[in-house]
Amino acid sequence: MKRIYTFLGAILIATIIFAQAPSKMSFQAVVRDSNNNLVTNTSVGLRISILQNTAVVYIETQTPVTNANGLFSIEIGGGAGFELIDWTNGPYFIRSEVDPTGGTNYSITGMSQLLSVPYALHALTAGSLTGSNALKLKGADTGVGSNAWSQFGNSKTDPLKDKLGTIDPADMVFVTNNQERIRIKSDGPIDVSNDLTVKKSVYLNTVDGGTTNSGTLTVGGITNLNNALNVNNQSPTYLSGDLDVDGTTTFQGEASFVGETTMSGANFTGQVTIDATLSGEQDNYNGYPLRVQGSGQGIAVKINGSRTNANNYVTFWDENGVQGRIEGETIPEMLLNPETIVQNSLYAADIVLGGLDVGIAGWEFGQAIADLAAACSSSTGCAGFGVVVCAPIPSLIVAAVANLVLKTATLAIEIGNEVKSVAEAAAYNTFKVTQIGVTYQSGAGDYAEYLPKANTGDDFNPGDVVGVKFGSISANTDDAEKVMVVSTKAVVLGNAPAEGEEPNYEKIAFMGQVPVNVLGPVAPGDYILPSGQNDRYGKAKKPDELTILDYSKIIGIAWQGSDGPGAVINVAVGLNANDVALYTQKLEERIDAQALEIEDLVKRLLVVEDKLANGNSGNPNAERKIKYYKPKRDQLEEGLEMAEAKLRDDGVDVDNHPFFKKMKEDPAYKEEFFSKVDAKFDKEVEEKTIYNNKHGIKTEKE
Repeated sequence: MKRIYTFLGAILIATIIFAQAPSKMSFQAVVRDSNNNLVTNTSVGLRISILQNTAVVYIETQTPVTNANGLFSIEIGGGAGFELIDWTNGPYFIRSEVDPTGGTNYSITGMSQLLSVPYALHALTAGSLTGSNALKLKGADTGVGSNAWSQFGNSKTDPLKDKLGTIDPADMVFVTNNQERIRIKSDGPIDVSNDLTVKKSVYLNTVDGGTTNSGTLTVGGITNLNNALNVNNQSPTYLSGDLDVDGTTTFQGEASFVGETTMSGANFTGQVTIDATLSGEQDNYNGYPLRVQGSGQGIAVKINGSRTNANNYVTFWDENGVQGRIEGETIPEMLLNPETIVQNSLYAADIVLGGLDVGIAGWEFGQAIADLAAACSSSTGCAGFGVVVCAPIPSLIVAAVANLVLKTATLAIEIGNEVKSVAEAAAYNTFKVTQIGVTYQSGAGDYAEYLPKANTGDDFNPGDVVGVKFGSISANTDDAEKVMVVSTKAVVLGNAPAEGEEPNYEKIAFMGQVPVNVLGPVAPGDYILPSGQNDRYGKAKKPDELTILDYSKIIGIAWQGSDGPGAVINVAVGLNANDVALYTQKLEERIDAQALEIEDLVKRLLVVEDKLANGNSGNPNAERKIKYYKPKRDQLEEGLEMAEAKLRDDGVDVDNHPFFKKMKEDPAYKEEFFSKVDAKFDKEVEEKTIYNNKHGIKTEKE
C-alpha cells in the first residue's frame, strides 16, 4: 500500500551568500507519516522540482536527515541550471517528493507557489531601473552606504561602528562551491582549509608571537635566516635551495644533508652520522664522504679524561666489528706495548750478539799479539848447529803483523757496532718516552713496508719467505742480506710507492706476528729459517741447534706448532735475546776450553823443544835460551800494507773501512796504533818470560 508523507511547516527563506547572484534558497519541513507520527532521525530521499507554471525548469535530489522533531533543513540551488532561471518570468512553483527509506521511490507530498522571496535574488542583480530615463541604482557605482556591506563595495564607513562578521561568539565562515575555505574563529585564530598563495612578501610576527608549520615547508629560492633555526621533535628538514645562516644554527634532532654541503663554521652537540652513498677508489678524492680542506691543519680530536688505553681517539669498524683504534697511552702502557717489547728485544739481541762479536774479536787480537811475539823470537832449538841462537825470519814477522792488523780492524768494527746498538736502544726508548701520547691498536699483527721487487715479473703471496739484497726482494735467500716474509695483514704500512707503481712492490713484514709458510714439523718456540731451497718456504730449527751463522738467517720464532708436511704458522718476527745469551754462554765456555787446550799444547811443545835441544847439542845440561826481537818500524809498515792488500783481494772497500781510513787520514792514530802494538808486545813478552823462567828457559830481549 502506498504510504503518504506530509510536510508540515514548510518555510522558504532567501539567503544571500557571499558570492555573485543568483544564490540559494533555504527550505525546511517536518515529515509525518499517514498516522501523523513524526519521522525522526531518519535519512530520507528528497527530490525538489521548480516549475514555471506546469513546466519543470529545475530538479535536484538530496538525502537530508530529520532531527528528533522530524525536521530537516536544506538549501536549494546547488544543481546545474538554477542560475539560469529568470525569476521575472513567473509564476514559479516548488514541488517536493520524498522516499522515507532514503532511496528514490518518491511519493508526491505537495506543491506550493514561490512568492516574493525568489524575486529578491533578481533584485540583487539589478543595476538600473527600467524606463525612458534609465535611472541607475545608488549602489551600482558609488557603493552602498555604511551599516550594510554590499558586493559593490561600501563607502562612508565608520570604523568604530561598521563591521563585517559576527558580533556573537560564533565563527565566521567563507565558502565557495558550498565548501568551507576560510574560517575566522570566534576567539581569533584563522583557519585556511586549502592552499594559500601569496604573490608578494609575507611579514610574520612583526610584533610578537611565533609561526608554527605542521606540514612540509618548501622553499624554492634562497632562504635567509638571521637568527637560530631550531628543528625539533627529531623531524627531518630538507632544503632544495641555498641556505645562508648568519647566526647560530642548532640541530636538536636529525639533520640530513643530501648533496654537497659547505660549512664555514659549525658546532655539533650530540652524535653526527655521515650516511654516504659515494663510490670511488682509495686514491679518488671525490670518493670520501668527509673531506677537510682549506686549512694548514686537518682534524683535531679532543676527549674527556686522561690519556690512557681506555680512551679511544678514533675507532675503525666494519661489518665484523672493531678492526682498529687510535687510543691514548701512558709511559707504563708504552713499555708493555708489544711493539716496544719486540723492538727492545731486537736491540737486546743486537747488543748481545755485538758483545759476542767483540769478545771473539778481542780474543783473536790477543792471539795475534801472541803469534807476533812467537814470530819475533829465537831459541836454541836450531838443528845441526849445537847450542846456537837462530834469528827470527823477517817474512814471518811481517805476516804476523798483517794478521794483527786484520784482527785490529775487525775489533774496531765490532766495537763500533756494539756502541751503535747500545746507542740505538737508548735513543729508541728516549724517543718513545718523549713522544708518548697515542698508540695505534689493530687486529692486524705486523708492521710492514713496501719493498721493490728485484724482478718486477715475480708474484708473491702472503706468508712467502723472501731474501732482501740491496733493498730489493726475491725468492733467493742464499746470498741475501736479510730474510723476511710477505705481510698478510699489516697494522702499519709504510714506504707507499708512487701511484701506478704498486705492482712493482710487495708488502714486507718488519716486526710483529706474521703467518709464514713452513715445511716440515714445527714446535712452539722453534726458530724459523729459510728452507735453503729458494722455494719461498721456511723450516724450523731448535734453539739449541742454532749456529752463529744461523742468526743472520732467522725469520722469527714460531708461536704455533704443526706436525704436517706444510702449514702456515704464526711467527713472531724478531730474535729471542735469552736464547742468544745462552748461545753466547756456550760459546764462551767453548773458548775457555780451547784456551786450556792451547796452553796444554804449548807445554807439550816446550817439552819436545827441550828434548830436541838436548839431543842436538849432545849435552843434556846445556843452557836453553829464547830471545825476543821487537818488530821494527819497517816491518810494522810492511805488515800494514800486506793486510790492506789482502782485504782488497777479498773485495773489501778498504778506502771506506773505518780502521784503514782513519790510519791514512790521521797520522796520530797510526802512531797510537803502533805504540799500542809495542806495549802489547812488551806485555806478551813479559808474560812469556815468567812462563819460561818457571820451566828453566832463559829469556832475553833485544
